Amino acid sequence: MTRALHLAAALIAGAAVTLGSFAAASHAAGAAEPRATGSPNPPAAGNAGNPLANRNWGVYTGQGESPWQEYQGQLKGVTPPTAAQKAQLAKIALTPKTRWFDDTLSDSLLKKKVTNTIDSVTEKDPNALVQLATFGMIHTWEYGRCPRTAPYKAWARAFAAGVRAGHAHTAVVVQIDGPLAAKCAADRSMVHYTVQQLHAVPDTSIYIEMGSADWPAVVGAKRLPTTQVAQSAKLLQMDGVGMARGFALDTSHFDSTGAEITYGSKLVAQLDRLGNKGKHFVIDTSDNGEPFTGKWFHQHHGAKTALDQAKPCATRSSTHCLALGIPPTDDVANAKWGLSSSLRNIAAKEVDGYLWIERPWQLPKTVAKGISKTPGFKLSSALREINASKWNPLTEGGTYVVGNPK
Repeated sequence: MTRALHLAAALIAGAAVTLGSFAAASHAAGAAEPRATGSPNPPAAGNAGNPLANRNWGVYTGQGESPWQEYQGQLKGVTPPTAAQKAQLAKIALTPKTRWFDDTLSDSLLKKKVTNTIDSVTEKDPNALVQLATFGMIHTWEYGRCPRTAPYKAWARAFAAGVRAGHAHTAVVVQIDGPLAAKCAADRSMVHYTVQQLHAVPDTSIYIEMGSADWPAVVGAKRLPTTQVAQSAKLLQMDGVGMARGFALDTSHFDSTGAEITYGSKLVAQLDRLGNKGKHFVIDTSDNGEPFTGKWFHQHHGAKTALDQAKPCATRSSTHCLALGIPPTDDVANAKWGLSSSLRNIAAKEVDGYLWIERPWQLPKTVAKGISKTPGFKLSSALREINASKWNPLTEGGTYVVGNPK
């Protein structure tokens, strides 16, 4: 799951759209879109307490959002899109995405940026949902060292303080690539500390990142069970899942949504047996429109080839390649997503939403020792991922609100 590493640097360095009636139009640089007028989706009958339902999902348009900057013709080093390209790029630029925060920011700047992100998305809309993610332990796998407890705790407190100051409904994915943090004993306590800090913030829904159906957590670790579901459940317990809404799946991987629903449901059942009852999960569908497993990828591209080297689909008939997946939505059981009736039934009860957590259009320029370096946006790749998708977020997603840059 090395692809996460290059994304954080790119993402760190609200007008609303009621989908179904939106038409991509040309806007002056920095101009706002009109606020939403439609009604968000009500929660599914089997998941009446879904905190992501019945809300306008916010779109961040500030610093670090390359698709938005390119949509406005302001991205440095990239040729501005044509009118036709801009209409296509709107399917990414005007769609809700999870904004990441890593440990490269000072505590004071981190708090300020988190709050500014929330303010720019919501514009004081009390019904808007803001999606955030923490990536505060890059060092564990990028630099091969374990975290220092005191600085990390200060970082976590600053992040939580920024969320609190934003006064909004938030969905927070805690610790991207979370299972890898099992390499250091202190890492699990740090994830737990982050969850604890966020648990004290009103209107915050916490989802702890826990790998993918095709990615065993830490198989072979002496202090964990031997099966993947049991491992993940144990890690989630260590992470403080009792204080969280649940967990997040398929970030940085490309497995099918159906496989993730099946796996997630098994994990919910295991957590229930361990006393953590009623947990739910979200699935990253940003890049699994033409799904493939890590095993398939390495069989066809070499065991040492990083997953972040997966290529965008060349044509609409291509398979096992990068394509935008199900649009961000809490309408998880809709038949138009192509899921079987049994999967839709599970999703209606246990899945809170499909989120775009990853950035498949934010491609690495170089890879050294399996670690992605120097992020870059490539318009041609983004357009391929859009064109290969089965769905159009601007007509088939939820009710999105696009914030003003700050």
